[in-house]
Amino acid sequence: MTKIHLPTVLKRTWVHFSEELSKTPLHHFTESVFRYFFVRSMLELYPGTRCETEWKRCDLFFFDSTGPSVVEFKFYLHNRHRDFQGTTKYYKGGAGEKNFDEFCGCVQKLVELGNVSWGKDSGADVKNRYLVLAYAHSRQHLGPKSYRYWYDQLNLPAHLANRVHIRRVTRLTDAQCYASEQKIRCSLFRVQPI
Repeated sequence: MTKIHLPTVLKRTWVHFSEELSKTPLHHFTESVFRYFFVRSMLELYPGTRCETEWKRCDLFFFDSTGPSVVEFKFYLHNRHRDFQGTTKYYKGGAGEKNFDEFCGCVQKLVELGNVSWGKDSGADVKNRYLVLAYAHSRQHLGPKSYRYWYDQLNLPAHLANRVHIRRVTRLTDAQCYASEQKIRCSLFRVQPI
């Protein structure tokens, strides 16, 4: 069993994602689709890796030489919903306090993994906790309505910052969706309880 180098997996994922983005507009992508590209890249680079999706309410669980690891995914877009005439009616999702609270809840979940009884299934504690964050940016959304406002310089609330060390392991070069004129930014974080 080898150690999986997640930055390399994410870079390969980004290549697949960017190629697909040139053919398929961004609004057709979801967190699950992005996770599929990630798992595909992991298995291309590390064939035979045991990995499970949606395992015990975690997006991705895998084993490597360091032990069990968990990866959570957050994929944020400003999706426009249109009527039958093509007129934009509203946006689904979007940046703001509610979205950031959801992100913080995900970090909290990763912090508390050590307190969860995994049963006979695991046989070992989760050794590594990661979070993959991808989000879109368009010129239409600025300030608190922009994902960049919340996530480019990640500042967790004090109650969470006192319980976790979150480190950006890598940030990839932005991808461009020409159909929607949005750029997509992606980072890998390592989450370690204090």
